[in-house]
Amino acid sequence: MTSKTGYTCWRLVWAFFFVTCILFDWTGALTCWHCIARDCDTNPSDNYKAIKKPCLPQQHCQKVYFEMYSNFDQKKYTSTVRSCAEECIPQDDFQNCTQDLFMTRGCRKKTCCANKDLCNSASTFQQPFVLIAAVFVYSLVLVAPNL
Repeated sequence: MTSKTGYTCWRLVWAFFFVTCILFDWTGALTCWHCIARDCDTNPSDNYKAIKKPCLPQQHCQKVYFEMYSNFDQKKYTSTVRSCAEECIPQDDFQNCTQDLFMTRGCRKKTCCANKDLCNSASTFQQPFVLIAAVFVYSLVLVAPNL
């Protein structure tokens, strides 16, 4: 076995490994933070009321922040909920939240993610693992042989 053939064989093994990892990540179910309590706005990893919950396949993680003002008792109410969701469509009512809307049904901001486990945490920045892995496989398979 020559060194060039051995090198090509190892490139194919690594490419197969990364493609398998990427496909497994896409088909596996997510684990999301699940928190329905008064203090779910805090970092879930520091909150004993927040639990790690496996979602069903094809579900997303979501974080919903809700805010409204009650004329009845002159109080502002806020709530944050973290959970799995069947269909998750991001929404931000705060950009166009009128006083009438704020004082009747309230305004909410919903963020959705399905790119990695526990992505509905306090942090909003997520590493694009699939993109990084794809670039690595591309450079391993296509660019490296030309060096």
